[in-house]
Amino acid sequence: MGTTAHSDDLRSRVVAEILAGASRRQAAERFRVSAASAVRWAQLHSQTGGVMGWTAPYGISCARMRLL
Repeated sequence: MGTTAHSDDLRSRVVAEILAGASRRQAAERFRVSAASAVRWAQLHSQTGGVMGWTAPYGISCARMRLL
């Protein structure tokens, strides 16, 4: 599967499939993502109501955030 970034649209479609009754594994296979990603996105959706990837506040880069 690899370590590629997935679009918010793909994440939303996977979660929608899970909410429609598919298992996390079935949704992952249908959209060709890892089962672990489907589980994480479903958990993120249940905790926050969304599937948006994390973005740094105020444009601070991730490397700089680690230094703060």
